[in-house]
Amino acid sequence: MEELGIEVYLPIREEIRQWHDRRKKVEVVLIPGILFIHTDKETALSIPNEKCIPIRYAINTTHVRHEIMTVPDHEMENFIKFINYNDEEIRIEDELIYAPGTKVRITKGPMAGVEGELIRVDNMKKVVVRLTGLIACSLEIPMSRLEKIKE
Repeated sequence: MEELGIEVYLPIREEIRQWHDRRKKVEVVLIPGILFIHTDKETALSIPNEKCIPIRYAINTTHVRHEIMTVPDHEMENFIKFINYNDEEIRIEDELIYAPGTKVRITKGPMAGVEGELIRVDNMKKVVVRLTGLIACSLEIPMSRLEKIKE
């Protein structure tokens, strides 16, 4: 894809893996089978036919018309910032189990500027960054580092 001039993002993270006699840091694909591409819809649809690259697109089923799933730029930027933070506290949520909550912005620390939804799980305060209809990441963060986004 990069050779075609298409911007791509493959979310990976480093993990420590234990073998019988040693431990090693390895890179692991975070979401198996998912490669994000940043291009217009016409180019995305032409890749399999013109370039003979086998692609399956995620389909957005939340609309009446089933269309290729697109992620708004600001959501993707927040997601990449979360992944690149690379802290053990970050977990990828397998399912979108959270109802929309209070919209918040992180004001301090390395995550400053990231926007998400505030949720509470077992009395712990967490911020979730969501790629609509696809995946969500959560991070515990002190309330003193959050501000409510006015709608």
